[in-house]
Amino acid sequence: MCKYIYILIASSLMAGCGGSDSEPSNQSASNSTSQSSLSATSQSNSESTQATLPISATQTASATSELESSTSFTFSNQQSISLDLQLSSFAGERVMVNVCLPQSSHSPSYDLNSVNMDYQQCLYKTTITNGELITNLTLPKHNEHLMLELRPYSNLATATTFHWQSSDGSYWFIR
Repeated sequence: MCKYIYILIASSLMAGCGGSDSEPSNQSASNSTSQSSLSATSQSNSESTQATLPISATQTASATSELESSTSFTFSNQQSISLDLQLSSFAGERVMVNVCLPQSSHSPSYDLNSVNMDYQQCLYKTTITNGELITNLTLPKHNEHLMLELRPYSNLATATTFHWQSSDGSYWFIR
């Protein structure tokens, strides 16, 4: 008895997925065959066109298969920044250096002078004693702003803050 119920359910599901009343199933099969042969013809035509006409640097590619790049091209989502501190005012003094993201760095527009540092997202923390530091930093390209904070250990309440934007380039020189 259970076997007949399963057959009934299976046949009703198959009948429900057969198509619409307005189009017989034979016509649907012939349409899909003609469409696939049409797309195969257009694909072979476009392949022959691609073989004879390469995409130049000024043309726009219509498919990813048309894109070409040089062997020296590398796709990277990181940017490097050279940080160079030459601070004679802090020479001989122990200074805490923090390079962090601003708290609202994901906001489309904000005033850099009114934001606070996000100490949870620091890229670099160190202590310098001679007022000089040269280092390279690597950060994701979507981070377009950085903040550098200098706090002398003699007065930790006083902070000197500098800002960097990606439009400033890959060399951050602070004097």
